[in-house]
Amino acid sequence: MQRVSTARRVSQVFLWGAPFLSPILMLAYRAGGLKLYAIGGATLVFLMAGAVWILAAGSTTSPANNRHLPLLAGVLLIASLASAAVTVTTGPPPTSAAAWVATQTEQHVRYVGLLVAGLLALAGLGLLTARLREAGERVFSVLAFSAYMIATGLFVLFTLGALTIYDLVAQQASAGNMPAWTSPLQILISSWLELYAVLSYLATSLYAMALGKAGWLAKFGCAAFAGLGAIAAVSALIAIITPNGTGTLTHGLFVFLIPAVPLILPYLLGVNLVRRAGDSVSSQ
Repeated sequence: MQRVSTARRVSQVFLWGAPFLSPILMLAYRAGGLKLYAIGGATLVFLMAGAVWILAAGSTTSPANNRHLPLLAGVLLIASLASAAVTVTTGPPPTSAAAWVATQTEQHVRYVGLLVAGLLALAGLGLLTARLREAGERVFSVLAFSAYMIATGLFVLFTLGALTIYDLVAQQASAGNMPAWTSPLQILISSWLELYAVLSYLATSLYAMALGKAGWLAKFGCAAFAGLGAIAAVSALIAIITPNGTGTLTHGLFVFLIPAVPLILPYLLGVNLVRRAGDSVSSQ
């Protein structure tokens, strides 16, 4: 029994650290090296899946139906970041139209992966909202899901815009023909991402409060997630309204506007849901 407990503890620590391990895979990226980042991303996803299976501790086959919905919600939230983690291994975003055209396959993998990640997160939070409503929490969870639905709609627009408009702009620019309408359209696409980030962080704070009210998250965890979500939302707002210059004090805040970063807090909530489902089985 001690071995199982240790394995679950190690799995949980690994899942906590996975969001911060995935950027390391970017170091393996080389232009044209599709197989390298595919292998790296697949390895990370495989390890995350194994850790989830161990942490769930047999709750997937438990006859208690009330455990299945939160567990599935947690798995979907973890899967959302796993999908986003694969996009990290496609290397840094291109800084020129020529670089985009040269790495077009990688860019398509990046934005399709992000699109799938956003939809998985929405599905997971939708299931979590349904279970929280059954548990009697119908204020914070509904507000959170409403905000996240709007955020996901904006994120879908952003990813589809990147897959279509960015492609067109890159091809036009590389051919030496840059239409006048491309600049305002690129600004619009960026604004969708910015609003998505702010709403996602706020929704995560609301979900933390909902989980705390339902007794599914300890007081410290509730305060930590709600506080981190609020801090992230404020940081993203500051990054939006201040000029993006390497010499400015707020330059580091732009990390909160990286497309995959708003998925981290919901992912960590998902790890907590899977651990909670496994705890209920292990204690029997």
